[in-house]
Amino acid sequence: MEKNKTHFKGFALVILATLIYSAQSVIARSVLIAGFSPLVLSAMKLVSGFVTLSIMIIVLRKKIHFEKKDLLKWLIFAIFGGTFFALTLSYSFNLLGASQGVIYMYTAPAFTVIIAHFYLKEKITRNKLIAVLLVLTGTVAVGAQGSSFEFNFIGFLFGIGSGITYGIFSVMGKKLSATYDSWSMNFFYILFASLAISPVMFTFNWGQLLTTDLNLLLWVIFYGFMIYGLGNFFFLKSMNYLEAGEVMIFANTEPILAVILASIILAERLMPLQVVGFVFIVVAIFLIAKADTKYVSLEG
Repeated sequence: MEKNKTHFKGFALVILATLIYSAQSVIARSVLIAGFSPLVLSAMKLVSGFVTLSIMIIVLRKKIHFEKKDLLKWLIFAIFGGTFFALTLSYSFNLLGASQGVIYMYTAPAFTVIIAHFYLKEKITRNKLIAVLLVLTGTVAVGAQGSSFEFNFIGFLFGIGSGITYGIFSVMGKKLSATYDSWSMNFFYILFASLAISPVMFTFNWGQLLTTDLNLLLWVIFYGFMIYGLGNFFFLKSMNYLEAGEVMIFANTEPILAVILASIILAERLMPLQVVGFVFIVVAIFLIAKADTKYVSLEG
């Protein structure tokens, strides 16, 4: 009975985390539609996330540690997997919409397989190869507009860019997770990512942001708090009650929930061919998660 209660608590926590993560694309797209800059969105998301996570670590009295010898790994992890990921994802949402943007983001596991093969010398198994082929096929289908294959090429590049940078994030995260716990990984990841993007904040029109766009700015700050605060807290807490494989089964439903939310709230609709491509990518995610129980999927 006690084990059932523990599992129920773990499932409840990971479901809450997944719902929060799923809502990020809808919030981001809504703010962008209202006229907010993708560059400002990216910067404020990371900075507000850093402030949120710092407060949580102080309040919860979590211990974190850092080793100087890993500085280069941390910079690659944070700048490519954090700063560049935030930028490509925001511009992808802006150009393609929430549904296509989040689908392209979840091509990441395929890139993870390829990068890990060269960087970590991991074997590409049959399941992983099938998953990569499914992602490639699904990506072409999702990019189709209506019944034709007319791509938004710039949007496509940003979308694939978010998948590649998320893939780098996952591989470097796997490397660093051998030495650092989840709180340390999240903190230093968001610290270096925020520092890397902070110079662009000097180019913002703060007068306009604090007057005309104040409501949007508050939504973006809430966006960072929601992802790096509530979402990560529930996600990390669920790992106290569930095995990593059980957590990832639920976490990998995020793109499905995100597309459903985009359909309900933003009235975004996928064409039949795009739905097929989406299904291919989702199947690929589960194949890779099953083949690689150490796949790192922290939110960025």
